[in-house]
Amino acid sequence: MSDSYLSDKAGSRINPASDDKLRDIEDSLNLQKALVENLESLLALSVEEDSGKRLTNAAANTDTEVAVTPGLYVFDCVITGGFYFGLADTQTYKNVRWACGLNQRILIKVPDGYFSLHYATTVNDGIGFLRKLA
Repeated sequence: MSDSYLSDKAGSRINPASDDKLRDIEDSLNLQKALVENLESLLALSVEEDSGKRLTNAAANTDTEVAVTPGLYVFDCVITGGFYFGLADTQTYKNVRWACGLNQRILIKVPDGYFSLHYATTVNDGIGFLRKLA
């Protein structure tokens, strides 16, 4: 009798009993599906002062929290440095899940059960905009 294995995006074998790996793959597939479903609205977004939540951080590497609801968000880093984000209720640098450099746009998928997004900037006075996709 032979064992059955799944493989991840890199072709590495995954034991079917590995719930964490399977959950990561499922999350990745769900994010890809959400991206395809929201591609038109994502491409139409412009970065303006009144679009979404304005995220700022006066001091670099200072943990800040913003209220969110589960779903797909787009973030644009527009002024100085970069941002990094996490979900857990600890210091951001200990649970980085996403990072965004200056003049870049990223997608952030807030999973069910999370209602806050922690973030910090790499330099003083970073500014970005966070918008939830419909």
